[in-house]
Parts: sequence; C-alpha cells; structure tokens
Amino acid sequence: MILTDKANLLTVGFSTTNENFNKAVDMFKNEWKNYAQNGFSKEDVDFAKDYLIASYNLRFASILGIADILVMQQKMDLGLDFLSKRNEYVKNVSVEDVNKAAKKYFTDKLLQAQIGIFESSKEKFSSICISKLYGWGPLLELLKYKLDYGD
Repeated sequence: MILTDKANLLTVGFSTTNENFNKAVDMFKNEWKNYAQNGFSKEDVDFAKDYLIASYNLRFASILGIADILVMQQKMDLGLDFLSKRNEYVKNVSVEDVNKAAKKYFTDKLLQAQIGIFESSKEKFSSICISKLYGWGPLLELLKYKLDYGD
C-alpha cells in the first residue's frame, strides 16, 4: 500500500490468476468494507506492529533500501534520530490511532484499476495496475506517520 504525499490517495494492489480475479477483488472489497465499518482489532494492530519491528532490519539489506529509508526520512522531516527511535514509534501506535486513521482513509470511494484482461460479470476489460500489496503492516506505519506529521 502506498499513501502519497501529494494527495489523499491510497493505492493497493495484488496478483491473482485470471480465473480467481473476481474472487480476489470481492475478497479485497469485503475486507476493505469490514475495516471501514469495524476498524482494526487489537490482534490486527499487534500483528502489524510485530511484523514492522521484526522486519525493519531487512530494509537495510541493500543500498536501494537504505536510500529509500533516507529519502523518506528527509521527505517527512523525521529528524536525525528517527532510525534509532523508529521501533519505539511503532510500539506506541495504539488501536485507537489506527482506527482514527482508518475512518479517514477507508472510505467507499474506491477506484479499481487492473492490468491484464479479465472476465467480469459485465464485460472483458483491461487497465493499469497501481501498486503492490504488502499486507496491512505498512499501512499502519503510513497511517501513523500521517497522524503524527499532518494530513
């Protein structure tokens, strides 16, 4: 998931076979609607926080990964001590923080775009893919940044 800094645009993507495309879209829309209506549970948030903390060092495994972190750190004006404090920031995200952001960003205003040719209930169509889905963890990180550093 990617939350842009230029507009309130949250992009999500996934991969599936043509045969499972409609099922995957329906599953995604149902999950999106569920989180919009019910928010995230403590278990969801704890799982995401554990993932974010445990996987953080993997971001430093390549020059590109390090460059991405440093650009984000500068772009979001996170300060020179961000790398040493980042995991504490993640630990301090509450279920309430996440659900406050979810209410703002998990709306029914979804624009669907695909790459490839798929059978839909109405017609065959093709369009452009937006991004990749890496799970809910990065979303929580992005939502926390948006809460801390502005709309």
